[in-house]
Amino acid sequence: LSGAVAAIVRREPGAYRSQEAVLSTCRAAGGKIGLDLEMTMSLATPPSIDGILVINKPPGLTSHDVVNRVRRLTHQRRVGHAGTLDPLATGVLVVCLGQATRMAEYATGGDKTYCAEIVLGIATDTYDADGRVTARAAVHASLDDIQSVLAGFLGPILQAPPAYSAIKRGGEPLYKAARAGLDVNMIL
Repeated sequence: LSGAVAAIVRREPGAYRSQEAVLSTCRAAGGKIGLDLEMTMSLATPPSIDGILVINKPPGLTSHDVVNRVRRLTHQRRVGHAGTLDPLATGVLVVCLGQATRMAEYATGGDKTYCAEIVLGIATDTYDADGRVTARAAVHASLDDIQSVLAGFLGPILQAPPAYSAIKRGGEPLYKAARAGLDVNMIL
């Protein structure tokens, strides 16, 4: 799956909504999953869709928020995503509809590439830009120094999930336990 927006959709014969009706529903849903979703959904929205949408997720929405919007726009219950993006993250979110939800596990197995913008010299309690700043330090590093450190992040990496993570233990995301002041390391 590549490209900013793509759709693979099998349309059932029957009642199609006009392009204007689909765009109107998309606008009325309030958010702008973006023109990407409008363009993808603009052909017609049949009562049942089996397919894959590749959505360019904007910041501020959870992956679940995007799935809920797709459910509302398509009037379909069987909708899921293939991999979670943090609310701050932007980028490709693969959303599966109908029978295609069975393919979600195959969409998550491939190689991934991430782009990030970082600020050196600041640490937060959540390890992201949303957290409370816990430390500040001046950073004097050359490009060679930075490239040397980044080389350690290439290839397979085994890491412990941070306390403020969506990974679930006992049915609850770790970030809920961390925000409640529990020692998340004990939960892992």
